[in-house]
Amino acid sequence: MGDIKNLQESIHAWAISKEWRGPKATPRPAQVDVALFHSECSEALEELRKHADPTHRYYSYTVEVEHVKFENMSEEQVMVLTGQTPEQLELNPKPEGFGPECADIAIRILDTCEEYGIDLAWEITEKMKHNHSRAIRHGGKLS
Repeated sequence: MGDIKNLQESIHAWAISKEWRGPKATPRPAQVDVALFHSECSEALEELRKHADPTHRYYSYTVEVEHVKFENMSEEQVMVLTGQTPEQLELNPKPEGFGPECADIAIRILDTCEEYGIDLAWEITEKMKHNHSRAIRHGGKLS
């Protein structure tokens, strides 16, 4: 579980470097962070609505042509628009799909936990101690 704490610290340091957190960022209450978790969950759901296979993964690109920015472009669209491949243009591909959206959820949660001094690895361990004592399908629900 130490890896989770290291990841939590690393992600939070990145968030500070990008000014999402820290002294140059606008402070936000924890309720806003929870709303952002929800937003990422909704994006994951939308990926499943587009591609029923949770393992489906693809990339999108942002390219600027004559000072006009085109976002969420496929490789084929980039080639039609510019006559070059994303690799030739040295574009940074954005991972898309259910998996990358799950990563966004985890990133937001880990960052938020570090922001508020919550050791998520410890919290998971404590919660799982309790969960092990629970009855099978506790609550009587099917899923």
